[in-house]
Amino acid sequence: MVGTVDIGVLQALQEVQKFDEEIDLLSAQSAKLPHEAQATAIAQKIAEGERAIAKLQATMKVIDERVTTLDDKAIAARAKAVDEMTKIDKGEIDYRQMEAVTQDISAHAQRVEVAETQGLELLTAREEAERRIESIKQGIAELEQAKARILADYRQELATLATRAAQIAAQRDAKRTEVDDELLARYDELRSERGGVVVATFDGERCDGCSIALPTAIAEEFDAPGSVGICSECRRLLMYLGEDPA
Repeated sequence: MVGTVDIGVLQALQEVQKFDEEIDLLSAQSAKLPHEAQATAIAQKIAEGERAIAKLQATMKVIDERVTTLDDKAIAARAKAVDEMTKIDKGEIDYRQMEAVTQDISAHAQRVEVAETQGLELLTAREEAERRIESIKQGIAELEQAKARILADYRQELATLATRAAQIAAQRDAKRTEVDDELLARYDELRSERGGVVVATFDGERCDGCSIALPTAIAEEFDAPGSVGICSECRRLLMYLGEDPA
């Protein structure tokens, strides 16, 4: 059904549409800001670093347990060697046992040496793990700072876009007061249903929204400037302002 309204009203509705398009564009820009993805990527790196620290700490715990075991073995071997040497000093070992005892003392000494060597290797590995943890912690701190900067920039960008959108919305709302309630309600309904551009103009032959020529019977209904209806093809709100097709 085609009706007729004041051309000024239709022009006001066109401006409302333009303001809504600008707001849609700002909303799209907000959604495409890269900051959240960047912050998420950094958060993943931080989590990887924390997992690496936890793994190194678990390794250090195992090293500490192993070093304690080696220390105990070294102490026990040293004590046995001392005990054997004390027996020799006291003459409690006769010459027939001397060779075997001497071999035992040598074996105990070797055990002490092996335990101490392994212990030193483990302590070196522990120190390296500690250095690695400190390096990772420093890297995490730097990542946290970078993440904080990105999120601060993100909030600023959002605030800027939101401020601009609010300014445009104020202009749009002022312009909406110039549009008939019934026409405005139809416009809002179409915006809700399909979004995007819902207002198009008729040049006497075609809808500029879909660029399709309207059937003659429908086109003839748009017989006067200010005619407004629905495009039979794209279902946009179609208006005829009486302008000559360019």
